[in-house]
Amino acid sequence: MTKLVVEELYTTLSQDFEASHRMVLSNVRLWVYKHLSPAGNISLVVKQGGQTLATSTAITSAYLEANTDATAINYFHGQIRFDFASPFVIQRGDLTLELTAAGYTFSESAYFGWVKRHENLVFTQDYAPASGAYKPFGVEFWKYKDRL
Repeated sequence: MTKLVVEELYTTLSQDFEASHRMVLSNVRLWVYKHLSPAGNISLVVKQGGQTLATSTAITSAYLEANTDATAINYFHGQIRFDFASPFVIQRGDLTLELTAAGYTFSESAYFGWVKRHENLVFTQDYAPASGAYKPFGVEFWKYKDRL
């Protein structure tokens, strides 16, 4: 049996990471959770040094249902790619991912969230996380091989 630890999106979810080197990002993919069909949309904001570097295109509940295995089901969790209008540069150091919402109000009957690592709460890590043990589960940073 798989157990999910989901952090519900009220207005903003935030998680810090550390970039080990300079990179040009094109997309970020993370595990999103959808409970029933919440109104509004969600976007991913990438920040570094308190400055917003990029905001993804918005994703709606209808988008998830049309483009994933979530069609005609009330619950969905899986990796969702957040696309950005153009590639952007992240410098080495701390960065923050923020899942934000627009036209959305949290309700226990319908909400968005992201899936969190639950293994770190029970099992010993065999690696050192960049910052904290409670990162979103399965985050992927898609980067360009060539530099801008």
